[in-house]
Parts: sequence; C-alpha cells; structure tokens
Amino acid sequence: MLNLLIALLSLITPENQLLQAQIRVESSFNTFALHKAENSKGLLQIRPIVLDDIEQFYKIKIAHKECYNPKIAIWIWQTYLDLWISRQNLPNTLENRARIWNGGPSGWKKQSTLKYWNKIQANLIIGELK
Repeated sequence: MLNLLIALLSLITPENQLLQAQIRVESSFNTFALHKAENSKGLLQIRPIVLDDIEQFYKIKIAHKECYNPKIAIWIWQTYLDLWISRQNLPNTLENRARIWNGGPSGWKKQSTLKYWNKIQANLIIGELK
C-alpha cells in the first residue's frame, strides 16, 4: 500500500497540478468546450493565435479542430509555454506559465492576468505551488 501511495504522489508534480487547475478553470474538464467569442476550443480553450505561434516556430500545422483532442491540447499547452518561457529567459514558475497562457507571451507581466493567476491558485489541489 505504501508503494502505491508513493507512486501516486510522484505523479503530483507542480506542472501536473497547474495543468489540472487550468483545465478546471478553462473548460470545467469539458473536452468539447467552445468559446465562440474568443474562438477558443477544447479542454484548454486554445485560440488560433497559439497555433500560429507554434506553426511559426516549429514549422508544423495543427488544425484548430484538433484542439478538441486532449492529448493534442496538452501537447500544445506544454509546447507553447515552454516556447515563451525559454525565448524570454523567464523563470519557469507556475505563475509565469499560467499568466502567459492567459495573456500571451507578455502575459507574465500584465496586470490583467493576476486575476486569472488567483483563480488558478485557488484550484490547485495542493495549495500554493510556485
């Protein structure tokens, strides 16, 4: 039993916690969520501008409808955040990642993304992970 508990706890990484909190906030775990006004789709409410950035930097094309696929959506989330954290040489914190997801590449410094970050923090399973 202890080995199972240790194995399960090893899956609770800060990044997994962030992903889970963002999915809860963005779509309430609805794989087919659609926000027509923002043209955002899927678990992570991916907008076309995110796909444009990935296409430009990685030279791959992803159809917007693919954002309904959870595996692809999570890959996009990871790739986009890694791209902008590294290109801007930012500390790889949960806060920076969440605020970039909400406000684009410069979201980490926008006052407008603090409210989103507060929502994410409130949805982290293990309190405040930074």
